[in-house]
Amino acid sequence: MNTKSAIHFSLIVATVNRVQETERLLASLSHQNYNGTFDVIIVDQNPDDRLNTMVERYQQYFPITHLRQDQALLARARNQGIAYMTGDYVSFPDDDCVYEVDTLSKAAQFLVEHAQYAGVVGNVLDLDCDEEAILLAPAPAAGVIDYDKAWMVGMTAAFFMHAKYVKNNRFDETIGPGTFWGCGEDADFLLRCMDQGATFYFPPQLVVRHP
Repeated sequence: MNTKSAIHFSLIVATVNRVQETERLLASLSHQNYNGTFDVIIVDQNPDDRLNTMVERYQQYFPITHLRQDQALLARARNQGIAYMTGDYVSFPDDDCVYEVDTLSKAAQFLVEHAQYAGVVGNVLDLDCDEEAILLAPAPAAGVIDYDKAWMVGMTAAFFMHAKYVKNNRFDETIGPGTFWGCGEDADFLLRCMDQGATFYFPPQLVVRHP
């Protein structure tokens, strides 16, 4: 299926203290077989310019908006990136994750063929083997994400969400990495979108890699 120009993705990447990992992510994005378009919004929380050369190098492959933020807080960084998104759909890859060569093309194909969904949440597998990277149990079967399943599969690195729901929400800056509560901002964001009427689907064959 040719998905060219069907969907434009904005990928919001919050990063701090990771250079090799961030470059690995950008390299995987430069090798996507997706026929459509996407842009990357990097929210750089480093205290120096360590990412500048890397950003300049990868701008030849896709547009990059390079933002700066002084305080390292994941939810706040993602919220800053949301203000700059231009895509029809938005994703939030972690700075240490990797997209498979067909991650964007699979996401786009599903979303074009199933426009009734507000987005998909992919499966997060280990970098080096086909084992779950974050789930403590085998991935559930493909299907609509209900409130119980949201707590299981709601991993931000694999979100591909319609922009209208992202625009109407923000990540809770009192939870997640950088706060006393070191996690939970991802499932919380997914659940609040669902509270507003969004329906999401979990296709386990849509894969994002993560340590």
